[in-house]
Amino acid sequence: MAGGELRLNQVAVPVTPASGKDSIYVSTDTPERLKRVDSNGIIYPILETLVMSQTAGYVLTNTGSATQAFNSSTNGTLNVAAGTSYLLDFTYIITNTGTTSHTWATLFGGTATLTSIAYRAQAISTTSNALGAVSQIYATAASALVVTAASTSATENVIISGSGVVRINAAGTFTPQVQPSAGTTGTATMLTNSFIRLTPFASNTVGFMGNWT
Repeated sequence: MAGGELRLNQVAVPVTPASGKDSIYVSTDTPERLKRVDSNGIIYPILETLVMSQTAGYVLTNTGSATQAFNSSTNGTLNVAAGTSYLLDFTYIITNTGTTSHTWATLFGGTATLTSIAYRAQAISTTSNALGAVSQIYATAASALVVTAASTSATENVIISGSGVVRINAAGTFTPQVQPSAGTTGTATMLTNSFIRLTPFASNTVGFMGNWT
């Protein structure tokens, strides 16, 4: 260890530690992962969660075209690894002042190629943050998925939440996006604390992580 840096060997199967001792190692899995193995030889993967969240409101491009959902990083884009599966979880909170009739859709852009994607989206669009009915729909593609009914409200409040899995084939960028079906002629804003979370858990051809048999 030098200069505050601890380097660990990457191994496929660690040597079982002495009784009462745990060890930490870097696996040769895809993706490479920090793991802990206890004195019984039971292996515990350590999750590495990737999160984007708004610290302030972000005015969306409001033209009826797809636009990045976040600007906490400049492009709102994550660089994803090849051959990797990610758990996907997000909540978008949007206000809109335009009155041109429109729906809202979720989608994902970027240069990465996908092996597959599947996620459930729940959405609500109401006026002045009132209670309303929640719609739910299931997606199996990264292309635009309409999640709300049409709105003409100048005090529209939209909440879109989703969870699922995305499996990456070739590495590249992965960009969460939203898209109104038409420019609303008002201001649409992604509000503070809207977020997206991706957690790599296995290769794009493996369906589990941990001590499953």
